Amino acid sequence: MGEIAKKESWVDNELDEYQKKLGETEDNVVIDSRIGFYFIPHSVKILLDVDLKEGSKRIFNDQRSDEESRKTAEDMLKAVKKRMELEKERYKKYYNIDYQDSGNFDYVIDTTHITAEQVSEKIVRFIKTRIAEGVKNVLKNNH
Repeated sequence: MGEIAKKESWVDNELDEYQKKLGETEDNVVIDSRIGFYFIPHSVKILLDVDLKEGSKRIFNDQRSDEESRKTAEDMLKAVKKRMELEKERYKKYYNIDYQDSGNFDYVIDTTHITAEQVSEKIVRFIKTRIAEGVKNVLKNNH
């Protein structure tokens, strides 16, 4: 899809419009999106970061049947780097944003050396803290 999206803007336009609409019409949803921070700015934005080699290894070990398969982890790393560059170009061109800038996010978690369960625990703690801070602010402003 990345190659098609590089030449055909409708791919990004449809996905982007869907995210915008979702952000305007829904509450309490989780979205997996590289640029959701841009389309839903009033959301809690969490970046799950990972070392590129480790991330590529995870993708290689969990290849899906509906995607082009890679023969080696090194091939997967090359494909991931290529996809990231294509996306970086497109998002810069269309929106003048760098989706890899961690400053776009409220919370960044390096997942390289932790389990999915540990990631979930960190997210839940962060959300609970945000809710508690919001309640404190409401109470403070009402008194």
